[in-house]
Amino acid sequence: MTVAAALLTSFYSWRLIFKTFFGEPHDQEHYEAAHEAPLWMLIPIGVLAAGSIWPGTRSRNCSPARVEEFFASRGR
Repeated sequence: MTVAAALLTSFYSWRLIFKTFFGEPHDQEHYEAAHEAPLWMLIPIGVLAAGSIWPGTRSRNCSPARVEEFFASRGR
């Protein structure tokens, strides 16, 4: 059952990527009206991006060697 679910997930993921980046637009009017987001929408996105990058810079000590040390000390 899980293999079938994994196969369907991979199929639909591939289909989504293919139709999004290589497919034809369904409505030419909407395709031509698409534009970049205005600045008042980009500022909150930038704040959210910075908020998601900051924790990654704080967790540099999470190297695989340190993780192995952590689990090795728990096994004793």
